Amino acid sequence: MIYEVTTRLRGDAEKRQVKDAHYGLIKNGGGVIFVEEFACGVTILERL
Repeated sequence: MIYEVTTRLRGDAEKRQVKDAHYGLIKNGGGVIFVEEFACGVTILERL
């Protein structure tokens, strides 16, 4: 997921490119307790 967002921020994503992307957010969750995720990781990337 980080690779895909980095590719878009660099402007190298070809057909998947987001025009003028400056920020990217990656959210990943795993494990389940009852109906909720047990763990969640969030990464925010910014093009400088």
